[in-house]
Amino acid sequence: GDEPRRVNWLERGGEYGRQIPEMKSDDPLDHLDDPNLYFHCIQIETIAEGYNSGRTYYLKAEREDLCHKLVKDLSRLSKASRRRREELTRFQRSQERIRKMYNSEFYQKVSALIIIANFAQSIVEAQLVGARDDADVRDGIEELFTNVNMGVTLIFLVELIVNAYGHWFKEFVNNPWSWLDVFVVSTSLLSFGMMKIPTSVIRFMRAIRIVRLFNRFTELRKLITALTLSILPMFNAFMILLLILSIYAIMGVSFFGREYPDDFMVFDRAFIALFRITAGDTWVPSLPVLYDNGSLNWRGASFVISYIMVVNWIILQVISIVL
Repeated sequence: GDEPRRVNWLERGGEYGRQIPEMKSDDPLDHLDDPNLYFHCIQIETIAEGYNSGRTYYLKAEREDLCHKLVKDLSRLSKASRRRREELTRFQRSQERIRKMYNSEFYQKVSALIIIANFAQSIVEAQLVGARDDADVRDGIEELFTNVNMGVTLIFLVELIVNAYGHWFKEFVNNPWSWLDVFVVSTSLLSFGMMKIPTSVIRFMRAIRIVRLFNRFTELRKLITALTLSILPMFNAFMILLLILSIYAIMGVSFFGREYPDDFMVFDRAFIALFRITAGDTWVPSLPVLYDNGSLNWRGASFVISYIMVVNWIILQVISIVL
């Protein structure tokens, strides 16, 4: 959790009561429209760089004595925290300083800018290398970008060492984003001659560095966390979709396998033909809407229309609403 930036006890009239020792109290709350609403309340302001991003919280006690007790407990916890800090070893103190520097907003923004710049450089490299017909010019461009990438990789390696030092051991090992950093940096190092890796794979390894950006911005991290938590519900929903698609594919082989073998001779062809409709195609190519004499192909039309209604109009829409 966050270390509180300021804890205030509000009394009737918006005036301060007792406050936690050694905490600032230079921000009076006179702007409150009705201070009586905050009678016997505790105001807790968190640090901007912490998990709560500088949010302010209010705790209201039922009676004045309970409010006094809460302030006393917070004061006791604050003193205990300072005592624990004083008992830290020299290594632990240096580790805490490094951790604060690494988690600071300025450091994270600089790191994010480096990652974005490196990703932009990968885009430029892919454009220039692929557009040059002269082998010598292409080799020169690749060498230039290789040197640039080596410098960026060394920066990322130093950053990883700083992260490991500041959060070692349990906090670093239990953080999946740290393992992502280890994977990206190690694969980048392997691409510089430690192993014979194809050029295409090397470019891919460089491009995936951008995923480290997700750990630098809180909102992106929240989005990735939400997507991760939705994997299981999405898997169950798509299993239902796969089941219905397979049932229709078996029906297609049974009804149209001999007449239209291009798309319905075997199960895999029928599955792909129907999946193409799910992905946006409007019809099965080999299944005519009209016969040669101009009459409607009721059997084929009913099959495809029912599939579109069940899968595209119902199942996919329900999945999108639920998820």
